[in-house]
Amino acid sequence: QTDNMIYRAKVSSVRYNADRAGRVDGVLARCLDTGEEGLYPLETVYRFPARLAEQPAFATELIVCGVKPAENDRHFASYCKEELRKRVVGEVLEGRIELALGNCLWLRTLEKRQLLKNLKLMSSELSVKKVIMDKKFGVSNEEHIKLLRAAVREALPQEVPEDSDVTTSRVTLETGTRHQVCISHVQSPHSFYVNLLANMTSLEDLEEELNDVQLLESILPCWLPKTTLCIARYSKDNRWYRAEVRRTWHDKYHVYFVDYGNEDEAVPSNYVKTIPPHFLQLPFQAVYCTLSGIEPISDEWGATDQRLMTELSEEEDFFCDVLSHSESDNKYTVEMAYDDTMPLIDILCRSHVGLDTGHVSNSAFSDLFNKLYRSDDDYVVLCAAESLEVDLKAGDKGVIPGDLATVCRLCKLRYEDESVMVHLISSLNLVLKMQGEKEKEEWVSELIEEEVLVSLIKKLTSPSPTHRATADLIATVGAKPKILDMPAGTQCIVSLCELCVYKQPESDKLLSVLRAIRTLVTVKY
Repeated sequence: QTDNMIYRAKVSSVRYNADRAGRVDGVLARCLDTGEEGLYPLETVYRFPARLAEQPAFATELIVCGVKPAENDRHFASYCKEELRKRVVGEVLEGRIELALGNCLWLRTLEKRQLLKNLKLMSSELSVKKVIMDKKFGVSNEEHIKLLRAAVREALPQEVPEDSDVTTSRVTLETGTRHQVCISHVQSPHSFYVNLLANMTSLEDLEEELNDVQLLESILPCWLPKTTLCIARYSKDNRWYRAEVRRTWHDKYHVYFVDYGNEDEAVPSNYVKTIPPHFLQLPFQAVYCTLSGIEPISDEWGATDQRLMTELSEEEDFFCDVLSHSESDNKYTVEMAYDDTMPLIDILCRSHVGLDTGHVSNSAFSDLFNKLYRSDDDYVVLCAAESLEVDLKAGDKGVIPGDLATVCRLCKLRYEDESVMVHLISSLNLVLKMQGEKEKEEWVSELIEEEVLVSLIKKLTSPSPTHRATADLIATVGAKPKILDMPAGTQCIVSLCELCVYKQPESDKLLSVLRAIRTLVTVKY
């Protein structure tokens, strides 16, 4: 380039010396990231590293539809290009996309628009097509868009003949039947996908063949519209799977993997290809399910529910009983169990992923938790919080990891109710004290992940009945390494010091605040 910088480029042709046969004078190349094209001497052309080739081109080629060069020329004249360069370089233009293919956009219009404030209307200040026509650089090409659409239809994969062995069906389950399954993808207990274990060998064989290097190299990428079946490379394991295009934009695809139920929202276009017909013979394996008898603790399912259910079901096989089927969204209502004595819903409710609507959780504190979550009566909630602390002090009931996560959620739910929070914070403290050092480390991590500890520390910066309970909790947590990453960190220490110096807390609370400062300073420094 004229600025003596090196750019990524794609060679379109090689220029040979007319006098000396076989001697290369230079190459005609287009810069991938600026779009500029030129003839470059051979000594300025280098092969760039493979890692740079993985990045997509940053320049997008625009083709304005409905106009063509005058006098049946194949290309627009250089003076046309120069005129457009003067008019549009540096300007913000708007266009209506007719077709997107890789880094090339075919536009029905391309213009600079201006807002007429008094009339509240948008006016076209500059139209690329109009400039070309007015300057006699080109003529109208009314058939352009029609021919473009016909070419796209011709390039798309042909539909499978009706008498072919190929099928695009999905696995179906009969109501009242039982199957052995594994969970392939979780969105929530009301939205997840399973695979039948009976079909896993066939699916694994198909995917092994699908990931054959020679096969993949023989299939060239091409533009695929929405709902097209395809094969796509999953970004997390770099393997290819059967998929369906959900959305397209520029050089990216949003795809749904038909055998597992998960999605990838930004697959590069070179990692999405047409699917060979014989790979459609096996029905799609993802079975869409909702678990019966459970509902979210709050108004809707959250990210924590998804994470906990994924962890609980990871690498586990289940018995799945089909209760009903909804035709509208192709979703099966099911009951699932590790075995006949351990329903999945009990495991989820014990870990407080949700509340049971017809099953009994084995958690010793289920009744109290339900009152704390559900009751609108302040007195009932306060009594339940007191009972929880009393029961934990008695130490006669088993505590499970889900209990800690539940109390964390309750702290966020009842954050503004100081009288209830005193008992909940004390309950967190008691739960932690019951653990050995190894378990305590894991449970403190849960406390941090739920973002409860930072919220409670912030309570210390203002007068509150929870001062003593919070300070005791911080002392129990101790100098754990992961707390060093708390966003409140140093600011909490500063705020607490300011509280002591300027706001002068009551004498019975001062000791709690000072104790919290000492613990935080030990943790940070």
